[in-house]
Amino acid sequence: MKNIFLILIVSFSFSFCKAQAPVNAPIISLSTATSDSFKIINNGAYFKDVDNRYAQWVGTWQYQNGNTLFKIVIEKVEGVYFPLNSGHFINPITCYVDLLVGKYYYEKDGIVISNHLTYIDPKTAPLICGGIYGYPNIENVKLNLLYREFEKRPGLTGGPANFSLLSGSTTQAKWEFDSSMKRNYSVPDNVILTKL
Repeated sequence: MKNIFLILIVSFSFSFCKAQAPVNAPIISLSTATSDSFKIINNGAYFKDVDNRYAQWVGTWQYQNGNTLFKIVIEKVEGVYFPLNSGHFINPITCYVDLLVGKYYYEKDGIVISNHLTYIDPKTAPLICGGIYGYPNIENVKLNLLYREFEKRPGLTGGPANFSLLSGSTTQAKWEFDSSMKRNYSVPDNVILTKL
Protein backbone atom coordinates (compact mmCIF):
# COMPACT_ATOMS: atom_id res chain seq x y z
CA MET A 1 0.00 0.00 0.00
CA LYS A 2 3.04 2.26 0.22
CA ASN A 3 2.84 5.23 -2.16
CA ILE A 4 -0.70 4.33 -3.30
CA PHE A 5 -1.78 7.91 -2.77
CA LEU A 6 1.10 9.16 -4.95
CA ILE A 7 -0.16 7.03 -7.81
CA LEU A 8 -3.57 8.67 -7.38
CA ILE A 9 -2.08 12.15 -7.25
CA VAL A 10 0.09 11.68 -10.33
CA SER A 11 -2.79 10.00 -12.18
CA PHE A 12 -4.95 13.08 -11.71
CA SER A 13 -2.17 15.63 -12.08
CA PHE A 14 -3.08 17.26 -15.35
CA SER A 15 -4.13 20.47 -13.61
CA PHE A 16 -1.20 21.07 -11.29
CA CYS A 17 0.74 24.27 -11.17
CA LYS A 18 3.95 25.57 -9.62
CA ALA A 19 3.61 27.13 -6.22
CA GLN A 20 5.81 27.53 -3.19
CA ALA A 21 4.71 25.30 -0.32
CA PRO A 22 3.83 27.37 2.76
CA VAL A 23 6.40 27.28 5.57
CA ASN A 24 3.81 25.88 7.97
CA ALA A 25 2.71 23.02 5.68
CA PRO A 26 2.99 19.59 7.36
CA ILE A 27 5.98 17.86 5.71
CA ILE A 28 5.77 14.15 4.87
CA SER A 29 8.83 12.40 3.47
CA LEU A 30 8.13 10.87 0.07
CA SER A 31 10.16 7.82 1.09
CA THR A 32 7.80 7.07 3.99
CA ALA A 33 4.46 8.23 2.57
CA THR A 34 1.68 5.63 2.63
CA SER A 35 -1.99 5.50 1.75
CA ASP A 36 -2.67 6.61 5.34
CA SER A 37 -0.99 9.91 4.40
CA PHE A 38 -3.93 10.48 2.06
CA LYS A 39 -6.04 11.45 5.07
CA ILE A 40 -4.09 14.66 5.65
CA ILE A 41 -3.44 15.94 2.14
CA ASN A 42 -6.48 18.20 2.29
CA ASN A 43 -4.65 20.03 5.08
CA GLY A 44 -2.10 21.29 2.55
CA ALA A 45 0.56 18.70 3.40
CA TYR A 46 3.88 18.87 1.54
CA PHE A 47 5.12 15.49 0.26
CA LYS A 48 8.80 16.40 0.06
CA ASP A 49 11.96 14.69 -1.12
CA VAL A 50 13.62 15.23 2.27
CA ASP A 51 16.11 12.37 1.71
CA ASN A 52 17.26 13.83 -1.64
CA ARG A 53 16.38 10.57 -3.40
CA TYR A 54 15.62 12.43 -6.63
CA ALA A 55 19.22 13.62 -7.07
CA GLN A 56 20.40 10.45 -8.82
CA TRP A 57 17.76 10.90 -11.52
CA VAL A 58 18.35 14.59 -12.27
CA GLY A 59 20.38 15.27 -15.39
CA THR A 60 20.63 14.34 -19.07
CA TRP A 61 20.15 10.71 -20.10
CA GLN A 62 20.96 9.66 -23.67
CA TYR A 63 20.58 6.68 -26.00
CA GLN A 64 22.48 6.69 -29.30
CA ASN A 65 22.67 3.87 -31.82
CA GLY A 66 23.95 4.78 -35.26
CA ASN A 67 21.74 7.57 -36.60
CA THR A 68 19.23 7.29 -33.74
CA LEU A 69 19.46 9.74 -30.82
CA PHE A 70 17.01 9.77 -27.90
CA LYS A 71 17.61 12.14 -25.00
CA ILE A 72 15.70 12.80 -21.77
CA VAL A 73 16.50 15.76 -19.51
CA ILE A 74 15.11 15.28 -15.97
CA GLU A 75 14.67 18.06 -13.43
CA LYS A 76 13.42 18.07 -9.86
CA VAL A 77 10.53 20.47 -9.30
CA GLU A 78 9.74 21.26 -5.68
CA GLY A 79 6.43 22.18 -4.10
CA VAL A 80 4.10 21.43 -7.01
CA TYR A 81 0.63 22.47 -5.87
CA PHE A 82 -2.32 20.17 -6.60
CA PRO A 83 -5.62 22.04 -6.48
CA LEU A 84 -7.60 19.04 -7.70
CA ASN A 85 -11.27 18.25 -7.73
CA SER A 86 -11.41 15.42 -10.21
CA GLY A 87 -14.82 14.12 -9.21
CA HIS A 88 -13.20 10.91 -7.95
CA PHE A 89 -13.01 12.18 -4.37
CA ILE A 90 -15.61 13.53 -1.96
CA ASN A 91 -13.42 16.53 -1.20
CA PRO A 92 -10.92 18.22 -3.49
CA ILE A 93 -7.26 17.33 -2.98
CA THR A 94 -5.02 20.15 -1.85
CA CYS A 95 -1.35 19.36 -1.30
CA TYR A 96 2.20 20.02 -2.48
CA VAL A 97 4.49 17.38 -3.98
CA ASP A 98 8.08 17.23 -5.24
CA LEU A 99 8.10 15.71 -8.74
CA LEU A 100 10.62 14.72 -11.37
CA VAL A 101 9.81 16.35 -14.69
CA GLY A 102 11.42 15.38 -17.97
CA LYS A 103 11.73 16.82 -21.43
CA TYR A 104 12.78 14.74 -24.42
CA TYR A 105 14.37 14.87 -27.85
CA TYR A 106 14.29 12.19 -30.55
CA GLU A 107 16.15 12.22 -33.87
CA LYS A 108 16.42 9.45 -36.47
CA ASP A 109 18.45 9.50 -39.70
CA GLY A 110 19.09 13.24 -39.31
CA ILE A 111 15.37 14.04 -38.98
CA VAL A 112 14.02 15.46 -35.70
CA ILE A 113 10.95 13.40 -34.80
CA SER A 114 10.22 15.05 -31.43
CA ASN A 115 11.88 18.02 -29.76
CA HIS A 116 10.34 18.81 -26.40
CA LEU A 117 13.44 20.27 -24.79
CA THR A 118 11.97 23.77 -25.13
CA TYR A 119 8.40 22.96 -26.20
CA ILE A 120 5.58 24.89 -24.52
CA ASP A 121 2.04 23.62 -24.91
CA PRO A 122 -0.36 26.51 -24.25
CA LYS A 123 -3.13 24.12 -23.15
CA THR A 124 -1.01 22.48 -20.46
CA ALA A 125 0.43 23.58 -17.14
CA PRO A 126 4.09 24.62 -17.68
CA LEU A 127 5.56 21.83 -15.57
CA ILE A 128 4.30 19.02 -17.75
CA CYS A 129 4.98 20.65 -21.08
CA GLY A 130 8.06 18.47 -21.43
CA GLY A 131 5.89 15.40 -21.50
CA ILE A 132 7.39 13.19 -18.76
CA TYR A 133 6.74 13.39 -15.03
CA GLY A 134 6.61 11.11 -12.00
CA TYR A 135 8.50 9.82 -8.99
CA PRO A 136 10.79 6.91 -7.96
CA ASN A 137 9.63 3.64 -6.45
CA ILE A 138 10.36 2.77 -2.81
CA GLU A 139 13.78 1.25 -3.64
CA ASN A 140 14.68 4.32 -5.76
CA VAL A 141 15.75 2.13 -8.69
CA LYS A 142 12.81 2.78 -11.00
CA LEU A 143 10.88 5.88 -11.99
CA ASN A 144 7.12 5.48 -12.30
CA LEU A 145 6.35 7.95 -15.06
CA LEU A 146 3.55 9.30 -17.14
CA TYR A 147 4.56 10.07 -20.72
CA ARG A 148 2.74 12.51 -22.99
CA GLU A 149 3.23 13.00 -26.69
CA PHE A 150 1.80 16.21 -28.07
CA GLU A 151 2.14 15.26 -31.75
CA LYS A 152 -0.76 12.80 -31.39
CA ARG A 153 -3.46 15.37 -30.54
CA PRO A 154 -6.43 15.09 -30.51
CA GLY A 155 -7.18 12.00 -28.50
CA LEU A 156 -5.31 10.01 -25.89
CA THR A 157 -1.68 11.07 -25.99
CA GLY A 158 0.01 9.33 -23.12
CA GLY A 159 0.42 6.50 -20.72
CA PRO A 160 2.72 4.85 -18.19
CA ALA A 161 6.44 4.40 -18.79
CA ASN A 162 9.20 2.92 -16.66
CA PHE A 163 12.75 4.13 -16.37
CA SER A 164 14.71 1.52 -14.39
CA LEU A 165 18.36 1.56 -13.34
CA LEU A 166 20.34 -1.41 -14.57
CA SER A 167 21.41 -3.71 -11.74
CA GLY A 168 24.42 -2.23 -9.92
CA SER A 169 24.42 1.00 -11.96
CA THR A 170 23.50 4.59 -11.20
CA THR A 171 24.34 5.87 -14.70
CA GLN A 172 22.46 3.49 -17.00
CA ALA A 173 18.71 2.94 -17.09
CA LYS A 174 16.23 1.12 -19.31
CA TRP A 175 13.37 3.15 -20.83
CA GLU A 176 10.26 1.12 -21.65
CA PHE A 177 6.53 1.50 -22.00
CA ASP A 178 3.95 -0.67 -20.32
CA SER A 179 3.30 -3.17 -23.11
CA SER A 180 -0.42 -3.38 -22.32
CA MET A 181 -0.78 0.42 -22.56
CA LYS A 182 1.55 1.34 -25.44
CA ARG A 183 -0.10 3.45 -28.11
CA ASN A 184 2.46 3.49 -30.91
CA TYR A 185 4.54 6.37 -29.56
CA SER A 186 7.12 8.01 -31.75
CA VAL A 187 10.08 7.63 -29.33
CA PRO A 188 12.09 4.42 -28.89
CA ASP A 189 11.00 1.67 -26.52
CA ASN A 190 13.12 -0.87 -24.60
CA VAL A 191 16.39 1.07 -24.88
CA ILE A 192 19.23 1.76 -22.45
CA LEU A 193 20.07 5.40 -21.74
CA THR A 194 23.33 6.58 -20.14
CA LYS A 195 23.55 9.56 -17.81
CA LEU A 196 25.90 12.17 -19.25
